[in-house]
Amino acid sequence: MALDIEIKIRDKIFSLRVSPEEKESILKAASLLNSKVESFEKGATRNKEDLLIMVAFDMAVDYVKLQKEQDEIIEGLKEIEKIAQTQ
Repeated sequence: MALDIEIKIRDKIFSLRVSPEEKESILKAASLLNSKVESFEKGATRNKEDLLIMVAFDMAVDYVKLQKEQDEIIEGLKEIEKIAQTQ
């Protein structure tokens, strides 16, 4: 069953229909986005378009770092599995 929720990003409210499983992640993502926007607003970026580009870029960098960490963990687990199979 879908839930109707509202999230606020900057000064704009968005209505979304999400599954109960997604709700917490959606709310956390909106909070993270607002925090990053606020952080960049305090910096030198004043133009709205530049601000949003920098926020998107920062989040993309975080995503790439997490992907790399995940890949390293998976490779480590594969190595452990190989060692366990040879014993």
